[in-house]
Amino acid sequence: MRWIILTLLCAWATPGSATTVRAISAAEMSRQASLIVVGVAGPGVSYWDGGRIKTRVAVQIEKVLAGDGQARSQVQVTTLGGAIGGLAQRVEGTAVLAAGERVALFLARDPEGTLIPLAMAQGVFHFDRPHDSGEHVARGAAGAHVLGTPPAEEPTTLTELEAIVVRERHGRP
Repeated sequence: MRWIILTLLCAWATPGSATTVRAISAAEMSRQASLIVVGVAGPGVSYWDGGRIKTRVAVQIEKVLAGDGQARSQVQVTTLGGAIGGLAQRVEGTAVLAAGERVALFLARDPEGTLIPLAMAQGVFHFDRPHDSGEHVARGAAGAHVLGTPPAEEPTTLTELEAIVVRERHGRP
């Protein structure tokens, strides 16, 4: 009887409309990402992939912070969800890249080799304004239920984010 009550409580406590993700720090993402860049998102192009909609966005690279993108001027980033005709598909907790938005991206490769944001929306840092003087960044997991303790070291500026990447990728303070 105790297990039935516990199971019902757990089912009730977990949001049904949210994606559940594990909290991940910028330091951990720095170690895991294939490519880390700062850039500006172009318009997205949505397409069918089996029974789901995905969106491909060309991101013009301003700066490569780490990884295999040294000679590139842009990368193609794919996210879950999008709109085709009158049909839209939304995946809670996934990254949304708006055309013209400046972002810092922690990217991984899926099994097909496509670049995707690492840890869904957690792998995208959005700038407050396109080119603000303080270069303030923030990230979120839009609609996701994040499990675990929030990261102790959460960067709020591009300078702090770059310092974490350098420390974790190159072992320098």
